[in-house]
Amino acid sequence: AGDYAQALRLYRQAMQIYERLLPAGDYRWASLYNNMSIMLEKAGENGEAAQSAKKALAIIEKQEGNEAQMATTLTNLAMVHFKLSENEEAKKCLTRAIALFEQDGDNINEHYSGALAGMGEACFRDGKYEESLSYYERALEDVKRHYGENMSYGILCENCAAVCGSMGDEERQKNYAQKAREVMERLQ
Repeated sequence: AGDYAQALRLYRQAMQIYERLLPAGDYRWASLYNNMSIMLEKAGENGEAAQSAKKALAIIEKQEGNEAQMATTLTNLAMVHFKLSENEEAKKCLTRAIALFEQDGDNINEHYSGALAGMGEACFRDGKYEESLSYYERALEDVKRHYGENMSYGILCENCAAVCGSMGDEERQKNYAQKAREVMERLQ
């Protein structure tokens, strides 16, 4: 609800309970750290958000069979790295996340699109527009497959339009912008 101070107080209470009841490597710690990271990022506390995500990742990495959760955590950490202007670190996280998601073959996790979109952003920041568009288009397909043409789909269309604009491809820019408008209008 946007009350970050209250959320942080509650997370700290949960930590105190966990300290009494759970061993340090318990998977529930990773969930707590991941949730704290997301909240801290929204509150603009990106340094602390990165630390929480790294704590979650350290726990998840020690457990078998949690590749999708590890990939999701890496994607979240990459978004924080972007906000900290640590683009190379973000790309490393996203490269690893995409590889982990793709291990599942046709049963790719619904959070895969976030990693693809993140890599689209990384490539865009590097001026690699063709690669950026390719990642964004793959993210579009994945979002549509899992959720349909929702708000995320519309935002990805806007991103594709921006990339096409940077490439000087006015026709595709116009088409993606139009699709974004259609999706957004339909959802309102």
